[in-house]
Formats: sequence, structure tokens, C-alpha cells
Amino acid sequence: MGMRKIIVAGAVGNAIDFYDFIIYGYLASYFAANFFSPEYPVAAMLASYTAFAVGLIMRPIGGILFGNIGDRLSRKSALQWSVILMALPTFLVGLLPTFSDIGIAAPIILFLLRMIQGLAVGGEYGSSMVYLVEKAPINRRGFIGSFISFGSAMGFFLGAAVCLTVTSVIDSASMHAWGWRIPFLLSIILTIIGVIVRRQLIDDKINPDERVSAPVREVIKNKPGAVITLALTSCCVNVSSYVGFVYVVPWLVQQAHIPQAKALSVNMVSIFLCIFISILGGMLSDRIGRIRTIKYAAWFFAIMALPIFQLLLTGELWLMILASILIALGQGIYQGSLAALVVTLFPKNIRVSGVGFSYNLAVGIFGGLSPLIAEYLVLDRQLTLAPAYLLIGGAMISLLTLYISPLWRHSDERLPEDNVKPITTQQLA
Repeated sequence: MGMRKIIVAGAVGNAIDFYDFIIYGYLASYFAANFFSPEYPVAAMLASYTAFAVGLIMRPIGGILFGNIGDRLSRKSALQWSVILMALPTFLVGLLPTFSDIGIAAPIILFLLRMIQGLAVGGEYGSSMVYLVEKAPINRRGFIGSFISFGSAMGFFLGAAVCLTVTSVIDSASMHAWGWRIPFLLSIILTIIGVIVRRQLIDDKINPDERVSAPVREVIKNKPGAVITLALTSCCVNVSSYVGFVYVVPWLVQQAHIPQAKALSVNMVSIFLCIFISILGGMLSDRIGRIRTIKYAAWFFAIMALPIFQLLLTGELWLMILASILIALGQGIYQGSLAALVVTLFPKNIRVSGVGFSYNLAVGIFGGLSPLIAEYLVLDRQLTLAPAYLLIGGAMISLLTLYISPLWRHSDERLPEDNVKPITTQQLA
């Protein structure tokens, strides 16, 4: 299987999974109206974001589940099943009866489906990171690994594009009644594509002699420092993703008092640019080093987060687009160089479990809770620029980790097996 097909197979699953997962975030206000008690609108909105957070909090468990499959059976098996597991709950969300139809059972079922979605995405991201970086030539791991970010950003973009189209052509009353279901029902088309592409992956069954009976236990027992380092290093990029790409849409509607279609359009500019800037981030990391590249991106957010959200708050289109470009620049450079770095923290026989659990732990804590915390601070504490302060905090946590973690101070940014015996580009290609 050629490198181009490997890249497509690795990236397409992320695009599909993130489309499926993220459309809920864009349509959170419709879920608040349809699945929670209408008597308490603020509580309903917070509950809607809690359902979003629950899916993200389940991602570390997904990392454990699929990490076990990837480390004990094959990377291919983990990647195939993650796409399939995502398909059914997403489609079912589009068919769910609402609070007015079945009462409290509606949000309970919604929470359960979000939990299953979280398991699938948690398995997908870590498995695809490992798969692409392991297959890449040594001197191009940043570039090849950046297609993980390319795929997830493409999923964000597809989700935003579909939601924008639906909200633009369907009136508000119809959107609340049934229009919100359309993006979820359309996901079945993407799923079929993903299943077909993933069937073509190289069969990379794990050698029985290399298997570990309980990979996650080995990770926690022998690599706790790597788990903490990876999670904290990923803090900034996760806060940026879920505040800057997801929460920003309803935040703009509420605080800048602009139509949702305009908010989605501005957001799509940021996501579209991030698709390509992430590739540049990966290429830059191949030239100047992963850690150095990520430090630049984290400092960028620490300095620019407040001006970015102040520009967004103006409601002026050109200023909002400028802010979107700045978000894309920081996010793309950061995330594009991340995969090739964090994969180096774990040996091959526990790598999918280590990366999947650790990265998704950061997603669940920092990414999943950020929209919920931001919404609370904005609505209850009247802290309009709360998203900016959360992003600054995330950037500082990641920067502190990058500067003081002994794992990064002594890192040569290579996979552990590279230092065991010489490996040629031809062998890895």
C-alpha cells in the first residue's frame, strides 16, 4: 500500500468521526430546546453542553478500549471498528424522539449515544496518529503525521458547512422542529465511504511475541510521566479546538448578537485555513523540530487569545475574519506538529494504548469541559471574554510542560525503536 493511500486511509476516518461528533456542538442550542425542560432555558443550555462534554469525557475510555485492540491485534482492526462504532449512534441521534415526546427518557438516551460516540472518537484519534507516524519515513514524520490534523479539521469543516447550509435554507421554526436532524442523518453517507477506505489498510497483525497482556496497565504502571506530559502538552490545542472552533459559534450568536449563519460562516474561514496550515505546521516541525514549533504556537495563543476574542466580539465581518485567520494560524501550527512528537513517548507494544489514553484524557478534561465552563462563566458570571481567558490558561499549562518536563528536555524526537537499530527511509516507506 503506497504512502498516499495510507495517508488517505488515516485521515478519512478522522474527518468522518469529527464530522459526526462535532455537529452536536454546532447545534447545541437546538438540543437545549428539544431535549431538556423548557422551563429553565439557562439550565437547559448548560445541560446541552454537559451532553457534549460527556462524549469527550468518554474518549479516554475509548483510547483504552481501542488501544487494547491496536496493541494486541492490529492497528488496522482498531481503525476499522472505530468508524463502524461511530456510525450507529450518530444516525440514531437524528431519529431520537424529543423531551416533549418521551420526557426524561429523551436526554438519557441522548447522553448514552454521546457516550458511545466518545468511545469511537477516542479510539480513532490515537490509533490513526500511531498508524501514520509509524508508517512514515523518519525525516517526514511531521508532514505525514499532520494529516491527522488535516482529517479532523476537514471533519470540522464538513460539519460546519452542512450546518450552515441547513440553517440557511430552513427557517428557524422548522430547524427547531426537525431541521436539526438532517446533519446527523447525512452522516451515513460518510460512514460508508470510511468503511470502504479502511478495508484497504495494510494488515499489520501484532506478533504474538510482542504482545502485552494488558497494555493500558503497562502504560499506567511504567509510563505515568509520559501520560501526564502528553496530556498537559495537549492542553492548549484542545482548549483552542473546542472553544475556538465549537463554542465560538453559539458564543458569537449570544454575545456579538449576530445570526447563526454569519457565525458559522466566520468559523468556517478559520477551519478551512486550519486544514492547510496544519500541513505547514507538520512540515515546519520536520525542519526546526517538533518541540520548538509547538512552543511558538503556544506562545502565540498566550499573547493573542484576548485580542482574537475582542475582534470577534465586534461583530464586524472583516475583523471577525481576521480573528479567524489568527485562530487557524495558531491551531494549525500547533496541531500539525503534535502527532509526530507525542507518539515518541511510548514503546511500540503499548503505543496505541499510551497515546490514545493520554491524548484523550486531555481532550476529556481540557476540551470537553471548556465549552461548559465558558458557558457558565459567560451566562452566570457575566464574564463575556471567558473563552479567551480559558485559552490563555491552556496555553500557559502547555508551555510550562514543554519547558520543564524532563521527557521533553531529553527528547531526540524519534521513536524508541529508531535508537535500537538503523532504519532506512526505504524500510519505513
